[in-house]
Amino acid sequence: MAVEKRLDAGLGGKMAHGFMHISLIAARLKNAALLGRVLNEFSRLRFVDTSFITCHNPGPRIYNLDTTFSMPAVLTEMLVYSEPGLIEILPALPQAMFGRGTLRGLLARGGVVVEELHWNTTLLMVSVSLRSPRTQGLTLRSGIPLRSVTAEDPAEQKLLSRDDKDQWRISLPADKTVRLRCGI
Repeated sequence: MAVEKRLDAGLGGKMAHGFMHISLIAARLKNAALLGRVLNEFSRLRFVDTSFITCHNPGPRIYNLDTTFSMPAVLTEMLVYSEPGLIEILPALPQAMFGRGTLRGLLARGGVVVEELHWNTTLLMVSVSLRSPRTQGLTLRSGIPLRSVTAEDPAEQKLLSRDDKDQWRISLPADKTVRLRCGI
């Protein structure tokens, strides 16, 4: 695989942008193991100054914003993949590194707002709150298999259905938050 060859070549000479490129590729490929490996190596090196400014090379020596501007995209891709009509939660989550966490206020493709995504792999639970400005159907899937998905409001349970591919269909009403609890 091309990514493995790049890793073998040294991630661009141990430069921040090399780590960010591989991280973005790993997240988009939904390869949690590779993403965990790259983020672990990145965190082991000193790319962040005490002022939280990132650097081009470990040290820190040369001021550079590659990581500052790329890391939010890496984390977003790790937590939510979207396209119109589809939201995938936790598609590339390295569970050993990020066993629990919360994301708030992400505008996904298709105009759906992920108001909150919370996960705790120790407690085997994920919750997600979704809102759309217009009524629309949406497929929900997860990088971590979901055993169950239930609406927090029992009256909204009728908005959910499961298909044969372990995906969930949701009928999102306009301008109303739908809160879901998921068992993993």
